Amino acid sequence: MMNRARVLTTYALAASGSWLFGVLTYVSCIAVRFGEILRWDGDLRPVVLWSFVAYFLLLPSVYLPCLLALRWWRNGCHPVILFPLVGGALGVLPTAAVVFRWGGQVRDLLSPEAKLFFVLFASAGAVLGLAYAWCHNRSEGGNRRGFAPVLGRI
Repeated sequence: MMNRARVLTTYALAASGSWLFGVLTYVSCIAVRFGEILRWDGDLRPVVLWSFVAYFLLLPSVYLPCLLALRWWRNGCHPVILFPLVGGALGVLPTAAVVFRWGGQVRDLLSPEAKLFFVLFASAGAVLGLAYAWCHNRSEGGNRRGFAPVLGRI
């Protein structure tokens, strides 16, 4: 079993890294799909700010409890593929939080902007789910190789 400080540090790094990956996915989708480059003094600052607020408010209240419940329900972190899928599916909740914060309605969840936010939060949630499974697989099995014991069960 990993010590508490190491677990908390791993969670903080996984959460920060997954959110950053989501923001990079958002910026990449804008560049590839629309041919635009976001600037900090333009649209990038509010995207970073509101995605940060929504993601880190829902991380301890939604993401981690759902991943913990999935781990409890499955009696461990196998099959590994379930954790990124659940994390990605939960991406609709912070998307709805951002949309509703700005006075949107349910139909606004289908807007192009909301779809881009869903891409951000779904990719961040998928990375978080994968990191969660990897971390707990290492701590439960005492194995230093990450997914090696469960790769056959994916």
